Amino acid sequence: MPRERAGLHLLHFIGRGLPLTLLLAPMSAWGAPVEPPEVIGIPIDFTLFALTLAGIALFHRHTLAIAVTGLAVISLFKIAVSPFAEGPGLDGWLSQLGHEWVLLTNLLGLLLCFALLSKHFEASNVPARLPHFLPDD
Repeated sequence: MPRERAGLHLLHFIGRGLPLTLLLAPMSAWGAPVEPPEVIGIPIDFTLFALTLAGIALFHRHTLAIAVTGLAVISLFKIAVSPFAEGPGLDGWLSQLGHEWVLLTNLLGLLLCFALLSKHFEASNVPARLPHFLPDD
């Protein structure tokens, strides 16, 4: 199976979890704090994050699509199931974003600049020229 089709299959697989998350959304409206579910002692949101990172590592040609899909699935999962310090549900999530927007903006800038720098470094052919300057052993 070509890599491009495998990446699309991963996106399709992740997309199937989205309706399940939306079905769980009414749980946050009940008002009672719900502990996030775990599988073998590992919280599901960490598992979703690990799957997002694995998808990015394996299908690096579809990085943006996999990252945005992972962000959407994890956000919807957190809104539906996990309580925030500011409150449950969408209001708690938006309040959390209101408190963390500076940190998230800095992280976005850092990641974008790193991506640009690495692309520039790769296009400069420095990696191909470095072995001529390095010792053989």
